[in-house]
Amino acid sequence: MKVYIQFDFEGIAGFVIRDDQDRNIPVNLERTRRLMKIATAEVSAAADGAFAAGADEVVIWDSHGQGNTLLVEELTERAQLITGDYPRGPWLPFFEGTDVGMYIGGHAMTGTPGAVTPHTRVTVNGRDYGEVGMFILQCGSRGVPVALISGDSAVEREVADLIGGAEFVVTKEAIGPTLAKCITPARSARLLGEAARRGVKRRKRIPPYRLPPPYRFSIPGENGPEKAYHDEGPEFLSAYRRYLKRELGYTRGWPEYRLTGEHYGVD
Repeated sequence: MKVYIQFDFEGIAGFVIRDDQDRNIPVNLERTRRLMKIATAEVSAAADGAFAAGADEVVIWDSHGQGNTLLVEELTERAQLITGDYPRGPWLPFFEGTDVGMYIGGHAMTGTPGAVTPHTRVTVNGRDYGEVGMFILQCGSRGVPVALISGDSAVEREVADLIGGAEFVVTKEAIGPTLAKCITPARSARLLGEAARRGVKRRKRIPPYRLPPPYRFSIPGENGPEKAYHDEGPEFLSAYRRYLKRELGYTRGWPEYRLTGEHYGVD
């Protein structure tokens, strides 16, 4: 049994501050290194939980920034890490053969009040999805259940109707993009290990979320949605990969974003 974990930085325990909107990392480099250790401990805990539930292989994709946040030298021994920049590779690299999906460190989509560093929004067939929602769609298109997601309370609300009986570990409750009440990293890792074990054991009772074709992609912008891309293909993951390559040039997989007062949910 192969478990595939997509990792992002913003949703781990303790992450609330960044220095700019492009690099999306905290100001203090020493603090960043400590948060990288926390992130590595969280995905390691999820991997260990998956192994305890019977996984033969756990593959972790470091999808944050340039793919160099997780510390391979500190990962749990049996896990495998996909690391490095990916502008010309396939989205969800090495995904084929996956039986169970997980997403560790998720954040809410652009425009979400009461969320830590909300960004990214893609409209698919008339509904807006963030990065976690897109992962759920891609897994579902290949019949893969998503057994575990972690992140702040805002992303839990965002994807609640997409994940069926999946496990969710809330690492923090946010007031805005840079202020949140966080659990400790030690507790987060423990909860992730326990939730991963439960989720993988219950994988057959977690329905994959399937979106029927055809697919229409667009990115909402300040002047309305960008030109839509239509794909008549039979399954979502391949269609999304074509969209990234043909319409976005696949420079990063996600559009740029900016923070505004709306993200704080205050007058």
